[in-house]
Amino acid sequence: MEDQYKSVLVVNKTNEKITLYIYLYNDPLCWLSWSSKIIPEDEKYLYRSEDRFQFCLTATDAKKKKKTVLSVQKWVSDKLFVVYDSLEVKESNLADFPQEKQICLRLLNKDKEIAEGNGVNLYELLKLNMDNVRKKPTEEQNELIRKAFFQEIRRWHPDRCNIDGAGQIAREIIVAYEVLRYPEKRATYHNLVDYDSGWGRKKLKAIFWPECYTKEQKDNYRRRMKQFALSLGFVVGGIALSACTAGLAAPVLVVGGAVTGGALTCGGIQGVQRAMKRSSVKDGCSWKKYSKSVLIGGVAGAVIGGIGVGVAAGVVGIGAASLQTANVTVAQYVAMGAGTGAAGGVVASLSNDADKRIVDGEHVSLKEVVGHAALGAAVGGVAGIAGGAVTKAVQPGGAAAATGNLEGDIAEQVFIRTGARRVGLAIARNVSKAVTESGTGAVIGSAGKFLEERLDDSMENRPPVAHVKNAAKNVVTEVMVDGGKSCVSSLASHGCTEIKEKLKKSFKSSSAKPSNVFNQDTEYDEKSESQSPEKKNQPGRSKWDEFRSSEKYSPAVEREPSERNSDDPLHRFYVSTGDITPQNGRIRYISEGDWRSKMIVKYRHRGSTVITEVCGSGKSVEIPSNAQSITVRFQVDRLIWCDIKMYDRINGDWIKPITPHIFYYKRPPIRTFTLSGSLYYEGVIRIIDEKYDELSEM
Repeated sequence: MEDQYKSVLVVNKTNEKITLYIYLYNDPLCWLSWSSKIIPEDEKYLYRSEDRFQFCLTATDAKKKKKTVLSVQKWVSDKLFVVYDSLEVKESNLADFPQEKQICLRLLNKDKEIAEGNGVNLYELLKLNMDNVRKKPTEEQNELIRKAFFQEIRRWHPDRCNIDGAGQIAREIIVAYEVLRYPEKRATYHNLVDYDSGWGRKKLKAIFWPECYTKEQKDNYRRRMKQFALSLGFVVGGIALSACTAGLAAPVLVVGGAVTGGALTCGGIQGVQRAMKRSSVKDGCSWKKYSKSVLIGGVAGAVIGGIGVGVAAGVVGIGAASLQTANVTVAQYVAMGAGTGAAGGVVASLSNDADKRIVDGEHVSLKEVVGHAALGAAVGGVAGIAGGAVTKAVQPGGAAAATGNLEGDIAEQVFIRTGARRVGLAIARNVSKAVTESGTGAVIGSAGKFLEERLDDSMENRPPVAHVKNAAKNVVTEVMVDGGKSCVSSLASHGCTEIKEKLKKSFKSSSAKPSNVFNQDTEYDEKSESQSPEKKNQPGRSKWDEFRSSEKYSPAVEREPSERNSDDPLHRFYVSTGDITPQNGRIRYISEGDWRSKMIVKYRHRGSTVITEVCGSGKSVEIPSNAQSITVRFQVDRLIWCDIKMYDRINGDWIKPITPHIFYYKRPPIRTFTLSGSLYYEGVIRIIDEKYDELSEM
């Protein structure tokens, strides 16, 4: 029933834009509007709702200065408000102007019909079906459009039709015919309709296979495809450069790779966006505009890459954040995600505003720049926090892939056994991170867009329901795009890592020479404890007996059966430290797990047994230089103290039979142990010596 609607009709007879703000009926503050409508000069707008509401009117001039025309008031009855040049408002009962109301109702119904027809308004005005017409040959299209125009204009021309609003409808029919009668204009219109239909087959067709009628349109299309291909090359090159330099030992290479890779990647992405922009699909994109967009994106990418390296260096060290061997805690992942996300959001928003201002020539106020930057920081920071937490959650303590720096036969076995597993973990980690960040960013971004519309007087305010629908659509789109992009990036990064590892191993095997810890020219056969007199007394060799330690080299001394796992060759040996000069040992441990932990060091000194316990990450134990039979074990507090068990970090599972993980040394070593895990397990995942070299004593 018509009577069930509450209506307000606004007529703008000024040279400024009049904005109608709608608020909820019970809103006491009326600070954030429910929706709004901008009414251009010499136009009118009818707002209707089944529920009661509050409303106000404001005027915005060319300099975006806002003035209150009508203060907030509650709907009591249907009203007509006419705003004049002096911003004077004349209020009347809408029931006294049925003709004005009827015209507005027709316009509303027509707009609704057009919206339901997916925006095909020009064909709808001529009562034609766009899809059917587009299937016809060009000459047949021309004839159908011409006949439809004459039929509709005879029906709605004011000289033949006495219906209110007929003149307005006739003018719209003429405008539609002026666009559709020419094949080149019609082709451009078809492409724009397809482009505005949302992500799908039609939009892809408008971007990559548009309708081209004239030579100019074909040249514009070819130029856009060249720009698109060049931009993709920048993106691939940037990703490859970042992947090849990530985790290198030289900080200058890490920083240079991150900055240059970020510049190429972001510049390429900005170029892709420019080539796919609506204005580019409509009128083409010149190389000048394209170059400006790529340059702006490149500068932003270099800044983001530098910030990312700086944040990672401050949290876990340069290069460590990208290594699978890095034991990064949840807090560190979250800190890196929040820092890089917030900074990246700010830089990206500034880049987009600069692109609009410099390339497109749009006016962007300081208020808008600050608002966009704040929104970008909030969205990027929240998305980075969520992505950082998820990254650590899908990576089981770094244990499964923490052997990338091992040397020798063990490293070769690990390299062969963990290749597929490492790439699987990398894909799972990066895709999960990208999906979480994009999904969170889409939701937070939609909420931010809601606030931005309310704070920007030049934008119409859509109802919250529209933002919810848009957020759901953005989540699906961005999750699919970012997930696929991260999967490809992970595969590319893993491929580069595998190639580097194989080249490094090949180089080492080809350039390796026999060596001895005492003299580079002295041959040593580690299969026996002594060498023959002929070898010992050859000219140019050191006097081997003078350097013999009281301790024999024993690479594979068996533990007692009760102290070892006989099924695992990685746990069958003592570590012999035959140093020439006796020195005190130092055992330190770092805990990155979720439980309280302690280290227990036991050794023999001067005929007695010494047991020392330390609790807390970073604690250490000094061991006298003449101590013997040193054992190191760890425990975690799960209501009672429990021994940490042997954990297979390659396969991510416990070693069976399950036994405590105990380390044995005959002489005092200098070692740092790293523990990591979750609420479900704790394990020793890394051991380094005083040179910070990772050792294979697991």
